[in-house]
Amino acid sequence: MKRQATDTDAPASRPKQFCTPRVLMLVAVPDECDGLISKLGLQEVWRNERGGRQAIFEGLVEGNAAEGGLPRLAIQLAITGVLEHNAVNILSRLLYNKLGEENNSESSKSSLSGAPLFCVNFGCVGAYEHGSLAIGDTFFVHKVRHYDVDVPDNDPWDTRSFTLCTPANEERKDIVCTTGGRFTRTQPGCDCEDMELYGIASFCEYHGIKLYSVKYVANYCNESGVEDCFKNMAKVRAAAEEKVLQFIMHTQKYT
Repeated sequence: MKRQATDTDAPASRPKQFCTPRVLMLVAVPDECDGLISKLGLQEVWRNERGGRQAIFEGLVEGNAAEGGLPRLAIQLAITGVLEHNAVNILSRLLYNKLGEENNSESSKSSLSGAPLFCVNFGCVGAYEHGSLAIGDTFFVHKVRHYDVDVPDNDPWDTRSFTLCTPANEERKDIVCTTGGRFTRTQPGCDCEDMELYGIASFCEYHGIKLYSVKYVANYCNESGVEDCFKNMAKVRAAAEEKVLQFIMHTQKYT
């Protein structure tokens, strides 16, 4: 996938409006997406100077029009930081092009704007031992739930699940991911756990944004889960990167 240079002649105070379809990508930590940033040829355009790991990378990439994809896409990849509130924070900034306000700098505003074609959440998950997923598996999530909830007089609507988009050619369309602020060993009716997807899904539903989530299993949810995750991440993410790259290149065909 070849990167197209962006136009840097437009004044920073008046971001250029691109007609190219825009795709938003959300990743929690840098280790999960270093390969994607390199393969897509994205350039850093913003970093949260107040601390944390939040950063934005963007660029124009060529799709595979010959095989049914769009000819060109504008990609914005956000490193959100861990947990739902950080992911929703930066997603809202991307949607409304408010990046410069965080650092009080017009020059850090993105040149890409307009309604996104869709959003992709990408990253690793912990799978349950003796479940249907193994370390190295990569897949699109079908449904996301929230498990870390203890609400008096709970209304089921408040903790409802969200159904995500899956490509027409995806073999498995039954994988359920559950989100919380801590990891557990198992949750009924679920296959894996993360810490951001539920909040992202809620935001996207409200704003009418199509959401896809490509996950890969880096560890099991057990006593060595955190250590195994960082040990395995670089080895197992390559297949997931290829999966999401093929999806992006053939966007019109698969969506």
